[in-house]
Amino acid sequence: MAVTLRQLQHATLLARFGSFTLAAKKASLTQSAFSRSIDKLENQLGVMLFDRGPEGATLTTFGEALVRAANDIGQRVNDITQTIDDIRGLVSGHLDVALGVYPAEITVQHVLGEMAQQYPGLTLRAQVCNWEDVNQRVLAADVEIAYAVVNQAQADARLAVEYVVSHELAYYARSNHPLMGQGDVTPSDIDPYPLVSIRVPAALAPHVRGRASVDPATGFLIPAIEIDDFTVARGIISSSEAIGIVAPRQIAAELASGEFALLRHPRPWIAPTYGFIQRRGVSTSTAAAAFKTLVTNAEKQALVENEALLDRYLPV
Repeated sequence: MAVTLRQLQHATLLARFGSFTLAAKKASLTQSAFSRSIDKLENQLGVMLFDRGPEGATLTTFGEALVRAANDIGQRVNDITQTIDDIRGLVSGHLDVALGVYPAEITVQHVLGEMAQQYPGLTLRAQVCNWEDVNQRVLAADVEIAYAVVNQAQADARLAVEYVVSHELAYYARSNHPLMGQGDVTPSDIDPYPLVSIRVPAALAPHVRGRASVDPATGFLIPAIEIDDFTVARGIISSSEAIGIVAPRQIAAELASGEFALLRHPRPWIAPTYGFIQRRGVSTSTAAAAFKTLVTNAEKQALVENEALLDRYLPV
């Protein structure tokens, strides 16, 4: 039978007080129960840990070795407890997240900044990738939690999905794009122009126009210019006749300055649903729970701002 932490605590108490009576009182045990605990420990180890005499209990050589080890173990237990408390209180710890390209820019970049400000002892690692990679990284346990479009994740029984928000998207292009001067645009007007975008999930593919192709095996829409970086995508669109898909909140400054404009197309258009994605059956850490709360709160404000921009630049 293995030696227990409780037995080691009793031995250290007896070494400290040198009295079965005082040590038993400190341990909140009767003297007979305390004595049985020490006797059992000695029997398990096969050595005498204490010499008993008229003046009390004194450590043997074996007892001295055990108490030194017990003190080390006690310190390690205290260290473990402190570490757990620190992680629970977000004084320390680590959080790995995967982010879809759109929600990373719409909302989560600001949330991560807020987390860094609120919890300076917490280290963060965020991987921004398309929705296919997001799901794979969650399944591979490369990240604890993801925040991304959930169309494909909700069909995978291995993943648990928690819905948060849907942001309506719009087509955009440079302000002097040929389509900007003709009023309302139709799908056939948009189709000749190269689409700059991430790969589009099959459920949304039929609703997206612009020069692109459909993968016959998956139904995914493959844009003429497939890219997972919005900074680069904006650079391409600003210097060409390519078009992109955006939540207006992402380009609020460029809309205000007149660099970009929204194509006039009927609303509402597509509104992908974003949510949290985790492996099913895996508990949520304190850091991940804080992340979820901050994202959910931030999305409420982002939704209001995005709808206001749509109403301003693309009124129904």
